[in-house]
Amino acid sequence: MRFSSSLPALLALVLLQPAMAASDCVPDEEACVEVGRWQLGLGIGLGVRTNPLEDGDDIPLVLLPMVSYTGERFFIDNLDFGYTLWESDTQQLNLLLTPSYDQVFFERWDPVNFVLESPGLGTALNGGGKNSSDPKEPYPLIDPGVSGSGDFEGPESLQRKLPKRHMSGLAGLEYHFRLGGYGLHLHWLKDVTDIHQGEERRLALSRAWQAGNHDLALSAGAVWQDATLTNYYYGVPQGDAYWASYEAGNALSTQVRFDWNYRLSKHWDLRALLSYRRLPEEITASPLVRSDKVVTAFIGGVYHF
Repeated sequence: MRFSSSLPALLALVLLQPAMAASDCVPDEEACVEVGRWQLGLGIGLGVRTNPLEDGDDIPLVLLPMVSYTGERFFIDNLDFGYTLWESDTQQLNLLLTPSYDQVFFERWDPVNFVLESPGLGTALNGGGKNSSDPKEPYPLIDPGVSGSGDFEGPESLQRKLPKRHMSGLAGLEYHFRLGGYGLHLHWLKDVTDIHQGEERRLALSRAWQAGNHDLALSAGAVWQDATLTNYYYGVPQGDAYWASYEAGNALSTQVRFDWNYRLSKHWDLRALLSYRRLPEEITASPLVRSDKVVTAFIGGVYHF
């Protein structure tokens, strides 16, 4: 039995309904996923994820491939890989390997930009945290002489000279509790790819409703990231950067998300989602960051193969 870390109407990372044990599976039930079966889908629509980085381009969401597999214990949900250690009718404890979503803002063509994190449990609820507020003025640039040229260099050229931020792999424990449409989701994760060796904790509360062919889901949560992780992505080292140096600390982001799904036919769904993430001061104080919010929105159709 696999409880998806996302809500029923989630796009991309959630396009695959949570699996039920084979013995409980009724073939025509929407929430039923046969053990040992692969599920493939493609989201097609219009969407965007805003980029909080200085001079960063917003990320378009147009085509979103989806893939999942549910075995007796092993499961795949897009970029999440897991193994169920223990489960009951309402609870589940898994080992989980998942990407860190903070890197998506630094690399437009990163694979993570083609999926959407779990509501509350993706980038920091994971991939990304939360925000709100007006963007601040960019920090003063270092004297042009540092670059060996008297030409003025704007944020775009300076950003390219910063050390590349890599996508890290986070591994740890995932816990779910679901009862009567309510859900509690916890992640305890640590970098296992030796990118930054940081840690991340995620907590989310969810509520799901179903009315006919409509599935609605609302979630809210928070993501705590230690200073090692935030400093890798949002810190600026001394000496080799063109921005003022900055050292990030432990950060707590918050997020709310709404998802809607409408079942059109065996192969087609309509999907929509709106997510708002607020970034904490420990991140927004970085000269690399201009906004304290990340907004993700998508509306379109999903084809299930």
